[in-house]
Amino acid sequence: MDTTLVLAAKRGDQDAFAALYREFRVKVWSWIRNYWIPGAEREDLMQHAWIGFWEAVRDYDACGKVPFLA
Repeated sequence: MDTTLVLAAKRGDQDAFAALYREFRVKVWSWIRNYWIPGAEREDLMQHAWIGFWEAVRDYDACGKVPFLA
């Protein structure tokens, strides 16, 4: 994956984050549908997943040796 979108989203570019959302939404949903937590709605799990995704974008270090997809 090209890190250009990740870095743009990290700088606050909402269009870049929207593009990342479109790119990863199916993958995130496929992860979520495999989890079940008593008392939790799938939408709650999805919200937590996207918060984690946003944090991953925010904390991404392009100088590191780990690609964003890792």
